[in-house]
This record gives sequence, structure tokens and C-alpha cells, in this order.
Amino acid sequence: MQYTKELRSFFEKMKISQQDFEKSNIPWKTLKSIKKIYTDNIENYEKIALNYIEELSKLDNVHTVRYRIKDVAHLLKKIIRKTLEGNRVLIQVIF
Repeated sequence: MQYTKELRSFFEKMKISQQDFEKSNIPWKTLKSIKKIYTDNIENYEKIALNYIEELSKLDNVHTVRYRIKDVAHLLKKIIRKTLEGNRVLIQVIF
């Protein structure tokens, strides 16, 4: 199978083998769509996280609250990994 330079770079950066990518059976087009949707909405995810932080911080028994917004490349890697581990990953992207 021929891979684009972008996809080969993703394999290298995320330390994913071409065989694992193929076994995941997730089309690169789908992962690119997830990437676009995620990056287009990252500010919203940040706002949601901050709202949760604010509410949790109001609780008497809560000392510290931390959060992180996952880097998009690592999100895609996790989707592939979880699929390979046999976890059911539902991906529904509207093109």
C-alpha cells in the first residue's frame, strides 16, 4: 500500500507501525476528519474543562483540580491503540 508523506510522518512521530495502522482498519481519511473536528473545537473543550474546574473547586473537600486537553496526534494514536486492543471504538464522522 502506498502511503502519503503525511501518513508516513504520522507513523514515525507516533511510533506506529504500518502493520498496526492497517490492522486497525481505520481509514486515514476518517482520522484526518477526526483531527479537523477536534482542532476546530479545541477552544470549546478548553472552556468545558475550565467550567468543570470552577465547579469542582467550589467543593469543600477538593484541594486541587488539574486537567489537560489531549494533543490531537496522541488522540489519533490512542484511537488506533484502543482499536487494536479489541476495545470497541465507535467512530462516526459526517463527511
